[in-house]
Amino acid sequence: MTEASKYLLEMARRNAVAYTSLPQARAAMVSGSVAAGGSDFTSDIDMMVYYQELPSDEAVVGARRPHS
Repeated sequence: MTEASKYLLEMARRNAVAYTSLPQARAAMVSGSVAAGGSDFTSDIDMMVYYQELPSDEAVVGARRPHS
């Protein structure tokens, strides 16, 4: 696994916390080069979050806000 993949995977984990804290969240998954371990520092993070039911727009906007 490249150093970039390790860094990006940790970034994905930190970002997933906000979205998986919503009560309807069931799973989060990273795919692509980050998951395969072959990314570089210009790679994007392909991440999906699965929900039992779609959260409201307000809940999603709230999850995007920085948490203290």
